[in-house]
Amino acid sequence: MKKTLAVVAGVVVIAYLASPLVIGLLARQQFPDIVKASSVGARQWQPDGFHLGYRHSTARSTLTLPMAGRRPVVVHLHHRITQRLGADLSIMEVTTTASFEGRIREELAQVFGDRSPFVSHTLIFADGHYTATFQSPPVASRSLPGNPAVHFSFSGVKGTVRGTFTPPTATYRMTSPGFALEDDQTHGRVAATGLTLAGDGRHSGPWLQLGGGKFSLDQVTFTPPGQPATEIDGVQFAARIGKETDGLGFTYDIHIARVAAPSGTHISDLALEMTGHRLDEKATEDLARRFAAIAQRGLKPEQAAGLYRQAMVGAAGGFLAHSPEFRIRRLGFTLPAGQVLARADIKFDGTGYTALADPANLRRLSVTAAAKAPVTAVRAAVLAMLRPRVVAFARARRPDATPEQLAGLTARMADRSIDSLLRRHLMRRVQDHYATELRFRKGALTVNGQSMATPSLRAVPH
Repeated sequence: MKKTLAVVAGVVVIAYLASPLVIGLLARQQFPDIVKASSVGARQWQPDGFHLGYRHSTARSTLTLPMAGRRPVVVHLHHRITQRLGADLSIMEVTTTASFEGRIREELAQVFGDRSPFVSHTLIFADGHYTATFQSPPVASRSLPGNPAVHFSFSGVKGTVRGTFTPPTATYRMTSPGFALEDDQTHGRVAATGLTLAGDGRHSGPWLQLGGGKFSLDQVTFTPPGQPATEIDGVQFAARIGKETDGLGFTYDIHIARVAAPSGTHISDLALEMTGHRLDEKATEDLARRFAAIAQRGLKPEQAAGLYRQAMVGAAGGFLAHSPEFRIRRLGFTLPAGQVLARADIKFDGTGYTALADPANLRRLSVTAAAKAPVTAVRAAVLAMLRPRVVAFARARRPDATPEQLAGLTARMADRSIDSLLRRHLMRRVQDHYATELRFRKGALTVNGQSMATPSLRAVPH
C-alpha cells in the first residue's frame, strides 16, 4: 500500500511539473533572484522583465561590465524560454542572444553584421542545476573599427558551462582556433592559435568569487614591421583563490614553453610560480569594492592610477594585521648555457601592527631570497646594461674611437663590475653559475652571509 501511494504521489508530482504553465510560473518567480544572485563585484546583472506564455516565455535582462578607462559596457540579454519536462528531467530550455548600446553596438555591427556576437543555449533541470553551450561566430578578414588599415580575422569561440543557481557555482570551458591582426601599411602582424580558457568558480558574497582557471595559447607570433617573426609557444596563465584555515590563499602561475627571437635567442621553460596565504577576507573584499568604485567612474588610466594606489594603501592595514605570507616558488627560464632561477619567501608578522608608516614594521618583515644564473648570461646582461653609458662616455672624450675599441672598453668595464661584486661578496661563483642569497630578519640584512646596511622606512601617505 505504501509503495502504491509513493508511486501515485510521484506520478502526481511529475504530472504537476510537466505542465508547461507551472514551469513558466516557477521560472517567472525565480528569474529575478537567479539574475541578481549571479552578480559579483562591479559586474551587475539586473532583470528587466518576464513575459509568461503557456509553452514559451520571454525575458530580458541587462548586464553591466565595468571597463578601466572607459564607460561601462552595457549588454542587453534576450531570453526565449521553452517550458517542458524532458526525458532527462530538464524542465526548460533557454536561448539567449546579446545586443549592445552606443558605439560598441556600431563597432560590433561592422564586425558581425546582423549576426548576434553571442548566443547561448541552456538546459535547466528540476533539481536546480543547469548545462549551457555558447558560441561567438567566426569573422573573416575585416577592417578593425576605427582603424581601416588594420585587418583582423577571428575563428570564433565555443564553450560549455555547468553549474547551479543556488548557490551560484559554475565549471566552464571555452576554446577558439585563434585570431590574427595585420597592418596593411606596415605589414606588422600578431597571430595566436589554440586559445583555451577553463576553470570553476563560486560566489562567496557580493565582492568575492572563489575558484580558479587556466588560460592557454598554443602559439603567439609577433612580426614587427620589416622584421622576422618572434614565436612564443605553450603559453599558460593559471590562478586560483580559496579559503584556507586562516584567511584566503591563492596561487598564480605563468608558464611559457619556448621563445624564439629573430636574433637567434632561444629561451625555454619560462616560469613564474607564486603563492599567498593568510590573506584577510574582509580586506580582500574591501579592496575589490574600492577598485570597483574606481572602475565605474570610467577614468583614463593616468587619472585612475593614483586612485588605485590610494585604494591599495587604504586596504593595506587589513592585510598586514593578518600576517600575510607570500612565496615565489620559481621565477626563471632556461638558456642554452643553463638555468636562470630565483626563489623568495616573504612574511609579515602582524602582531601589534598599528599603522602602515610605523618604523617597527621593518622588524616585522621577513624575507629570504636566492638566485642563480649562468656565468655567460650574467656577463651578457652586464655588457648590455653598461654598453650605452660606456659608449656615450668614451665618445665624449674620444670621438674617433673605433667600434672595436668601444667594444673592448665595454668588456673591460663589465669584467671589473663583476669582479667588484665578487670581492664584496654580493655574488659568488658556484661552478658555471653566479649565485646570491639574501636574508632580512628583524631589521637586519645579510647578503651571502655578510651584513649590509639596513634600509630606512620612508613615510607612507595615508
